[in-house]
Order: sequence, then structure tokens, then C-alpha cells
Amino acid sequence: MQQITPDFWQKSYFHRLMAHYLTRKYGSDFTRRADKIQPSLAKTINIFAFCCNLFLFISKLIFALLTSSIAIMVDAFNNLSDFIATIIAFVGMQLANLPPDKEHPHGHAILERITALLVGLLVLLIGFSFLRASVLRLMHPEEVLFNPLTFVILLIGIIVKLIMHIVYKINGEFLQSQTFKANSIDTIGDVYITSCTLLSYIFSPFTNFPVDAIAALLLACLVIKNAIGLLKETISILLGQGIDKETEKELYNLLRQLPEIKSWHDLRYHEYGNVKVASIDLEVPYNMTIAELHPKIDAVEQEILEKLQIKLYTHLEPQSKSGDYCCQDKRLICLINSALQQTQSNSRLHDFELNHEKKLLRFDIEYYVDDPNTHFDQDKCREKFLRNFKRALEDANLDTFYASYDWVIGIFPNFNHISR
Repeated sequence: MQQITPDFWQKSYFHRLMAHYLTRKYGSDFTRRADKIQPSLAKTINIFAFCCNLFLFISKLIFALLTSSIAIMVDAFNNLSDFIATIIAFVGMQLANLPPDKEHPHGHAILERITALLVGLLVLLIGFSFLRASVLRLMHPEEVLFNPLTFVILLIGIIVKLIMHIVYKINGEFLQSQTFKANSIDTIGDVYITSCTLLSYIFSPFTNFPVDAIAALLLACLVIKNAIGLLKETISILLGQGIDKETEKELYNLLRQLPEIKSWHDLRYHEYGNVKVASIDLEVPYNMTIAELHPKIDAVEQEILEKLQIKLYTHLEPQSKSGDYCCQDKRLICLINSALQQTQSNSRLHDFELNHEKKLLRFDIEYYVDDPNTHFDQDKCREKFLRNFKRALEDANLDTFYASYDWVIGIFPNFNHISR
């Protein structure tokens, strides 16, 4: 876990207040012991959120029934979904903290993502149920009975959710918890929902227009929108997100610090909850031994782990000597690069291998995807490159010579467009 700097706790009054609380509970060195205090602090925050959401649900439900306000009813059950989500998050985070075992060598942190998926489905179900209730209230309006205590309860709800937002936001950054960061966004959304409910409740007695039902309809749509956003993000993570562009830049900058690393390619990145694992192929001088390279590469891997929290596994490849190839072989490499330029100008050739005895031609292509938001069609890219490559061989009168060779061509997408 990346250590938080002392300046972090001076950002605002609330940061200083939280630092004071954590110092009293865990000691003045709590920042350095973030990994150790994380389970205890997360448990405390979840219990706090549990009590807040339960109080808000019960109080709003009572006054929704007393006043016949569908908007307050929607707001109340939104708090119920938050209450259930807190329970699921608590169980998920406890399970996610289980240590690695034989069957799960990277730990169980991915369970936190699965609990987020369950929460998203629950919120989506509640949103659609109240969308239906709001439409029915529009079709069959009922009088909203004004009660001053309801105004007070809604105002208290806004204050409580603001406090929860602050707690989630500060500790989400401190503990680097995606669950708490997501909850901080959800709670500020709840502040907007309750504020809208409060305004509709105030204006309902002064107009025949169904303000209450309209507000409930808008709130239901907002709940559905938040649920869909949460589900999209969670499913994307579970499917396996690639490394983000800024982190990839930082990783490459750390690799550049070692002059023995001449180039690199085929970065593969995986996340298992809060455990980040990556592998990469490094090209190093052909005349250096493993004994010479190992301590230097090991130091870079350790620095990447400390600064980026990524466990990097490296595969070392000797950099080819230009003298190893005859004039025709060098010409072949030029033809491959020419075909690459016609296929995608920023794409890059690596791992070139030519064995005349085995009649083997093997190389990999790092293909720059023009639009990172589109799907990468490997077969289509391969077909396009092969057309250009065969045409180049024909123009050079080398197509017959290499026709009997086995061609092994690997194509790997590069979505972030970061230069080496």
C-alpha cells in the first residue's frame, strides 16, 4: 500500500479531525501502519455506516407513511439499499482480507469486487421498483400531508450523509479502498437525492402539480443511473481491466533508469482486487550474464513494487547483434517494417527470429490501436499486415524463397500509445 504523506492530513479541517481520531485510536504512527490497521478501521467505518443508514431508513419510512409522500418513500428505500450494501460490503471486505492460500495465491481481495456487483444489482432492482411506483403515483395522485418533523428528519439525513461522505472520502484515499471511494460518491449522490426530496416536500402543499411524484420519478432515474454506473465499472474490473495510461508511463520511466534495459514489450497486467501483477519482456545486451543482470533487474522490480504496488515479473531477452544477419536477412527485416508502416505506422517489430535450417520465420508485432475505445480485432489486423507483407516480398522477388518457411507471427495490441 502506497504511504500517505503528512501533507495529506493538512488538506482540510476534516482531514485534521480524522488524523486526530486515528492518532488517539492507533497511535501517532498510524500512517506507516496502514496495512495493519486497515481491517480494524474498515470494520469501524462499516459499523458507523450501518447504524447511520438503519436510522435514516426507519425514520424516513415512518414519516413517509405519515405524510403519504412517495418521494420520501423512495429516499427511505434508497437508504435501505445503502444499509444492505453496507452489510454486503462489510462481509466482502472481511473475506477479502483472508490471507493467500494454495488455491488462491494472490489472496481473496477480488471478493470485494464481487460484493460491489451484488450491491449494484440490488440498487438497480430498487430503482426500477420505485420507477414503477412513481409512474403509478403520477397516474393516481394523492395528497401529501405536511409535517414539520419530517422537514427536520430530512435535514438531519442530509447532514448525516455529508458526514458519511467525508469519512468515506478521506479513508478511501488513506486505505486506497475502491469500495470506500465508491461509497463516497454514492453518499454525495444521496445528499442530492434527499435535498431534492426536501424541496418537493416543501412545495407540495402549495400547488396541485404532482411535485412529489415528479421528484420521486427523477430520484428513481438517478438511483438507476448510479446503479448502472457501478455495475459497468465493477464488471469491467472483473473482466480484467488493462493498466491505466499514467501508471504505465510511470512504470516505463522506472525501467528507463536502468541503462542495461535497451527496450521492452508485451506488458501484461492483471488485478486481483488490490493485488496488482504484471509481466514484461526486457531486451538486454547479449553479452551480459544473468549473474550480472539479476541484482540490477531485481532492484528495479522492487522499486516498482514500492512506488506503484505492482509485482512485476520480467522475461529477459538478449538483444540481437546486427552482424548475425546477412544482407538478405536485413532486407527482410526492412520489408517487414515497411509492411508494418503501411498497416499501422506506429506499430513495432520485436522478437525477430530467422532460422534457415529449420525454415522458420518468427516475429511479434506490437500493434497500436488507433481508437482505444474500440474492440481489437486480431484476425483482421493480421490479415491486413499479411497482405502488405506478401506484396512487399513479391516486389522484392523474395516471395518464392520464403514461401516454404513456416511463418509464426504474434500480434499484441497497445491501447495506451506510450512510446518506448
